[in-house]
Amino acid sequence: MLSGGVDSSVSAYILKQLGYKVVGIYMLKWWRPDLGPNCPANEDLEYVFKVSRQLNIPVYVADFRDIYQQKVLKTILDEFKKGVTPNPDTLCNRHIKFGQFFDYIKKTFKTNNFLVATGHYAFTYNMLDLADDSRKNKMYLPIDSFKDQTYFLYDINPSVVGQVIFPLAFLTKPMVRDLAKELGLATAKRQDSTGVCFIGNIELSEFLKKELGNKPGNIVDIETGKIVKQHNGLWFYTIGQRKGLGIGGVSPAYYVVKKDYANNVLYVAKGRYNRYIFSKKIEVINVNMLTYQEKTRASADSKLVFNDIAGVIRYRSYPYLVDAEIHADVGLVKHKKTVFYSEKMANQKQDQGFWAVASGQSVVLYSKVFDKPDYNNVQEYYSELLKKPVDVNNVTDLYSKYAEKIVEFLAKNNRDVYMLGGGIIK
Repeated sequence: MLSGGVDSSVSAYILKQLGYKVVGIYMLKWWRPDLGPNCPANEDLEYVFKVSRQLNIPVYVADFRDIYQQKVLKTILDEFKKGVTPNPDTLCNRHIKFGQFFDYIKKTFKTNNFLVATGHYAFTYNMLDLADDSRKNKMYLPIDSFKDQTYFLYDINPSVVGQVIFPLAFLTKPMVRDLAKELGLATAKRQDSTGVCFIGNIELSEFLKKELGNKPGNIVDIETGKIVKQHNGLWFYTIGQRKGLGIGGVSPAYYVVKKDYANNVLYVAKGRYNRYIFSKKIEVINVNMLTYQEKTRASADSKLVFNDIAGVIRYRSYPYLVDAEIHADVGLVKHKKTVFYSEKMANQKQDQGFWAVASGQSVVLYSKVFDKPDYNNVQEYYSELLKKPVDVNNVTDLYSKYAEKIVEFLAKNNRDVYMLGGGIIK
């Protein structure tokens, strides 16, 4: 998947160095002129063709605009209208990047014998010779904890996991940037894309305003019942939100704790750790189990019980220690303890339960709770392992003679963790 960004560009380079036959495919985005003056595909393709010439790889352009509008965009807008907060990236990954994309390859190249590589920060053993059977067809955490994108990948079809490779699994984002600069890649200094998946660099709030408009209503203090402000439309807000409420001069600050769509009321409460913002359990629907798919799909009576695993309820948030019970497409996740990475975060009030559970968002389950080593620790390890910083001359060693040592490093830092699956918060 060659997107025109630095991550996919470096991924393509690594694959060529490892001896793969690499074909770049750019997925054409959905776009309308009223969303902005410039279609992002024009600039993306300019970079894609530059990188393809630099790396000497062929490029195809796949048009997924119609399927995106049907499978992703319509779902996103319908969910916002119903009062929930959907995850565009998760939908995009399931239906487009790891769904329609595979169908496109099979049809275009008349083969089932291929691997799909992406610039995601995640880790599978598909490109390593040291893989054993117990580790195959599982998705593990990458070495870069800050860029870890496994949260957005839980809902892909389990059948494709064995065909996906992530060349950036053993690199951090600063290392990727350095490599791109050293190689002179056109994308080396290009900024990371933001905004709504497949639409381009437009803020979600701006996109929702164009699509759904405004629907003013009251913002009410749930403790006192007093109206404190007006909101522009409930779809602009999510549970746990503090900024953008327009309520200044209040200490402690207000946080969103509830959305009442029947009466168009947004409820808020004072303080990050107010009692209205916590939940002890989460009901889950549309469950997708990457690791135990066959068992959960066998029958409506199938049940999986997990104890002392990790549950993550938003991107880049700390994991919770949880118990989970999965019945086919539905499940229940119970809070046991909040896991902290530093003393600064150890506010005991957070052990009251899950903080700011938002309907429509994803809860993703991992094999165990995990830590987040910082970039300095990782860079020091590489300097010791390779005797110099990662560069274009030794990057491929990471996937050959040093791979086993890096896996050991992940284990020692409590990062040898794989994703079980997840679902949508009811």
